[in-house]
Amino acid sequence: MVVATALGSYILWAALANANDDPSPTTTPVSQRTGGISIPLQNTPGVRVFILSATEDGTVDASNPGAVAGNNKVLWVDAEPQVVSYLKFRVDDVDDGVTRAVLMMYATTGSPDGFSVYLVPDVAWDEATITYETAPTLGALLGAAGSFGEGSVVEVELDPFIFDLGDYALALVTDASTRMGFGSTESDVVGPQLLILTDNQP
Repeated sequence: MVVATALGSYILWAALANANDDPSPTTTPVSQRTGGISIPLQNTPGVRVFILSATEDGTVDASNPGAVAGNNKVLWVDAEPQVVSYLKFRVDDVDDGVTRAVLMMYATTGSPDGFSVYLVPDVAWDEATITYETAPTLGALLGAAGSFGEGSVVEVELDPFIFDLGDYALALVTDASTRMGFGSTESDVVGPQLLILTDNQP
């Protein structure tokens, strides 16, 4: 987990291309960076930024309902046949007062259609055993992404869903017939990350 105090008008993460690195914040304008994450912020005391890497992820495929694909380098999403990717994050040491949550996915393919992000209430699954047959039911819709290009970092603003410490699971779903891919936790590029902003001002 990376923690920073909000300084300047943008917080960007130089080492996002490797989720195992320890990125440090910079205020370099977004137009001067490639693949940087841009979250507009004000110089507001008390605002903190947390970046969480996914602890587990996996893809389930209706065309092969018993298959386990939790160690693949790419997370796939498709509609025909239905292919859904599940993500899990552990939220700990995060201050009270979560004001924003943004899911960040590195796109290994482009898509003109985008995808939706759902909350998954059941967090008991694990990437070593999850299949289409055993995948948990989707919960509330949290946000959606529009079109994006290959090699881009897709930022999805999510409705508030973090109310306590613990594990949280999300699912990526699309109704488009064009298969789209994203870096997984096993990826050589960027795995799923969750950016959380908190504000502890009285």
